[in-house]
Amino acid sequence: MRLMFKFKNRKSGSNSYMIFNKNEYYLFIFCIYQYFNLINSKKMEFRRIVNLDMREMDEVALEKSWEWLNDPEIKRLTITPDFSKDEQKKWFESIKNRKDYWITVGWHNGEPIVIGGLKNIGEKDAEIFGYIGNKEYWGKGVAVDVMNMIHEYARSLGLESIYSKMLKENRNSIRLHNRFGYKYEKDIEGERIMMRLAL
Repeated sequence: MRLMFKFKNRKSGSNSYMIFNKNEYYLFIFCIYQYFNLINSKKMEFRRIVNLDMREMDEVALEKSWEWLNDPEIKRLTITPDFSKDEQKKWFESIKNRKDYWITVGWHNGEPIVIGGLKNIGEKDAEIFGYIGNKEYWGKGVAVDVMNMIHEYARSLGLESIYSKMLKENRNSIRLHNRFGYKYEKDIEGERIMMRLAL
């Protein structure tokens, strides 16, 4: 048995053909599969240029988060309301005993650079959140690693799904969530959207 593979020449628009026997065809498909796997692995290796040390939230990270969340750009993208130092301190003390809240901090070169976690943890779902506070690490794959860790933690809790809320204008966040398979769920108050990932 012989198989024919047709493809179109993009420049001329004409069709070309390759003819294989069955074994040659399977070998051809396997080689293409391996080629794209190699490309994808190289892309991930290129993007993962920051090694993170994940730790619990502490006073050092708390102080950094005060600085980060008062940066106008980060404050807007994370939709963070105004808050005082006392309110932040009370929040920090409260999360130590809360079962509906989990937070982790990524450190690099001896300093915290990213915060992420889950809130509103219920029996079936939870809300994912996070931000890279140190802007030097934006676009360097940090968010990918942190989201992978949060997803694994959510699965360990037996959750069925997790959802995320973001500004419609935050295209980078939307693209990141799309990459992980999140699906649009609904608009929120006009300027935000909710996306959900089935685990």
